[in-house]
Amino acid sequence: MIFDQGLGDLFIIRNAGNIVDTAVLASAEYAVHYLKTNLIVVLGHTHCGAITAAVDHVGENRDNPDDLLELLRRLNDSIQPLEDAQPRSKRSDAWERSTTCDSVSKR
Repeated sequence: MIFDQGLGDLFIIRNAGNIVDTAVLASAEYAVHYLKTNLIVVLGHTHCGAITAAVDHVGENRDNPDDLLELLRRLNDSIQPLEDAQPRSKRSDAWERSTTCDSVSKR
């Protein structure tokens, strides 16, 4: 049990890399408007595989589907300024969290 809630009591929106787009925002708006949700919690995590893929493989085809390549490009757009400012060897978990916060704040 999470948050002292049972199955079906939470409206959960998940996506790779915590990118905020129209589908994510519309889902949250649906939960608030129609389901009368009164609390939205945004959770992320460190060592995100989608962030790692964006940093390591953006621009490389690697036979990825077009939509996945677009996701990696969007993630990289948020990551690049941070990466330019801090070399990979000096990054912390706070660096990874800031990519999610940056993505949310741009919306």
